[in-house]
Amino acid sequence: MRGLAKSSRSRAATRSKGTTTADTFPVFVLGAPRSGTTLVRWILDTHSRIHCPGETRFLLALRDFYESPHTVPNLTALGMTEARLIEHLRALVLAIMGELTAKAGKSRWAEKTPYYSVLPNFIRTLFGGECKFIIVIRHALDTALSMVNALEEKLWIPGLRMVHETDQQFGLTDIPLLRAARIWSSYCEHLDAFRSLYPECCFVVRYEDLVAHPKRVASGMFEFIGEKLEPGLLEAVFRSDHGGGFGDPKIRRTRSIESDRTGDWKSLSSGTLKVVSPIVNAQLAVWGYPKIG
Repeated sequence: MRGLAKSSRSRAATRSKGTTTADTFPVFVLGAPRSGTTLVRWILDTHSRIHCPGETRFLLALRDFYESPHTVPNLTALGMTEARLIEHLRALVLAIMGELTAKAGKSRWAEKTPYYSVLPNFIRTLFGGECKFIIVIRHALDTALSMVNALEEKLWIPGLRMVHETDQQFGLTDIPLLRAARIWSSYCEHLDAFRSLYPECCFVVRYEDLVAHPKRVASGMFEFIGEKLEPGLLEAVFRSDHGGGFGDPKIRRTRSIESDRTGDWKSLSSGTLKVVSPIVNAQLAVWGYPKIG
């Protein structure tokens, strides 16, 4: 293990100099909370070469540090260029993720934190474009209902407020489904803008397609990041240890990829659909779903 850790640090040092190769570049799984990102994490983490741990979340603080009105101007005044600062920040991320990957006995890593969906451009800047993004999309109202259910079951902390959100952003409402729908729409709008700017580094996984056709979707996903779907991988997903950390705790009650976890929103009343349709219809259309209401 010690030798592997040393090797991992060497690879991290090499990549921090801008020589990332197609089969080692970082992979980031993005998507609204409760959209299926943990399932994608588990699939990636089952691969013999890929370590995809629980949510790290520290890039949020790193982004805030980088974008602080004081950081770049102050360090520039002291003689450090912005490019050099980015190198230091990249090296920090590679060191942390490299150590976690080495401990897992893997040779490359992927990262799944839904909150990172608000900072893909920072991540791309951090890695000089040498990274890939897997965007997980699920129907707006199935996602929103899952958010509300998780809140009611106290599985989701801090509930329907993300670390970067304000009441002004999502409206002063005490109706959880409306707030959840606004969260989904906001995430999807941000991710659509990013994939439009950088389509070559984005791969979209529709949750409904993944659970209905897991082999086909997983094969395309692994091919996108320079890997192959290993024989028996999908059957091993729920028999493998995926470690601790933050993520969807409900997945640990699951024993297989379940195709019946779609379409719950169809049981909502016509009145509810009428209220939420103005919130979600634009992004539903963008991502290929029929409009509602």
